[in-house]
Amino acid sequence: MIPQYENLKIARYQYKIFAVILSSFEEVLFLDADNFPIVDPVEWMESKVFKDMGYVLWPDFWWATTSPHYFQVLNVPTPSLLSLGTTESGQIIISKRTHSDVLLLVLYYNIFGPSFYYPLLTQCDAGEGDKETWLYAAIALEKNYYQVRQKNGIIGHHTDEGFKSASMMQHDPQADYSTYLKEEREEREHLVFRKDKTAEVVFMHHNLIKLSPVEMVDWIKKNVGMRMWGPKEDTIRKFKEDLERAVWEELLWVACEYGDSLVNWNEEVCEGADGALGRDCGKGGLWRSEEKVWGQQTYGGGGEEEEGRVGKWNEIQGGIDTEFGIHLLDIGLDDFHGVTS
Repeated sequence: MIPQYENLKIARYQYKIFAVILSSFEEVLFLDADNFPIVDPVEWMESKVFKDMGYVLWPDFWWATTSPHYFQVLNVPTPSLLSLGTTESGQIIISKRTHSDVLLLVLYYNIFGPSFYYPLLTQCDAGEGDKETWLYAAIALEKNYYQVRQKNGIIGHHTDEGFKSASMMQHDPQADYSTYLKEEREEREHLVFRKDKTAEVVFMHHNLIKLSPVEMVDWIKKNVGMRMWGPKEDTIRKFKEDLERAVWEELLWVACEYGDSLVNWNEEVCEGADGALGRDCGKGGLWRSEEKVWGQQTYGGGGEEEEGRVGKWNEIQGGIDTEFGIHLLDIGLDDFHGVTS
């Protein structure tokens, strides 16, 4: 062990590689905690792009800013950075059978990332962190990989202060790869970033508005009448359904059913959520039977402690006047069962 690194510490995105390496699965779909697929990803494990490459990555917004010194270390010619895009590591598909060496190099790059490899791979430009290590480990080892060419998208809403992004959108890897192979057959140039307006969105990486019930209560208070993704009609046009409504339903369910056990839930926020989520979770609620009151459903246990909590809940509910339910009405989700003003 090099002495100055005996007490080396890792944090934040440096942990991501451990999740993949320590997974018991041979074929892994890794997702950031704020990322979710909106289609069934299972079929990608049998797709041609994964069978051919064994490693699928998705793009970030920017062009590469890799230092020429990195390529000198590899003893390879420095490519034109206009031939390389950056990588967005919120979703990764990898075969550990074919790319175990890549994972070990990603691990090495991330352990020494803050000191060496993060600035070497991005030169302190936008998005510096683990994300480029996933791409350059494959480049260094000359292993197969496919980075989706369809440029990632943004969805959000407009305010008086301008456009506010809520989530990144990433696209179908197999359809993108099919286009790539067609370009090969027709001997056409491969674009670093493809802009196909008809490309299917498959991942919502909600990196700017975190879909935690705790944080969403605060967001709603600051954004009365706002939908996260813009007008309902636009959402239906893009996703063939009101996908944002489905997201809100999940948020409400988690908040109502598991609010007291969330890792980042504290007493002050919990009491605020009692009032903000009140009438949705109680009095018939969205997901529970009419004969159970909210306090019993959430806290359980019964007895004097339970009665005290239910009493506290009733006091809070009366004082705050079901703020969350009113705001849901404002953003066009008033057809939810149990949401009333």
